[in-house]
Amino acid sequence: MDLLDKVAVITGSARGIGRAIAVKLLEAGAKVCISNTNRNKGETTLNELGERFGNSNVCYVQCDVTKEEEIKSLFDKAEQYFDVECVDILVNNAGVNVNLGWKTCMEVNLMGVFNGTMTAVERMKKAGKPCQILHNSSIGVQPFKGFPLLQ
Repeated sequence: MDLLDKVAVITGSARGIGRAIAVKLLEAGAKVCISNTNRNKGETTLNELGERFGNSNVCYVQCDVTKEEEIKSLFDKAEQYFDVECVDILVNNAGVNVNLGWKTCMEVNLMGVFNGTMTAVERMKKAGKPCQILHNSSIGVQPFKGFPLLQ
């Protein structure tokens, strides 16, 4: 798949796996909108990637994936920044472990993915684009000690 000038939105991409995905997409010629709930981490990553790949190829939008209006705003701002009708790729990467509580874990890891996916599908379908949606999950974080299935 040719990624030159494709526009990607990556949730949870200020650090870790999401940041690594952003770097790989940028190296392949894509334009990337990184997002994260932590503004400081997001802006730090934006500055680093902007210096390396050019400010016109990367933007940052603060976003909590559990809030539908913030997901829609993420897409709106990415499309506006890159001057496109619709993004080409969504990478649902934002995730937390159960150390933050099982409800928060479910809201981010499940509902956040649904929010991003439904927004992307709606917009891509309207724009007549094929849906390029990737879901990422990791158990690389320290498991919750009180949850017997993870011990």
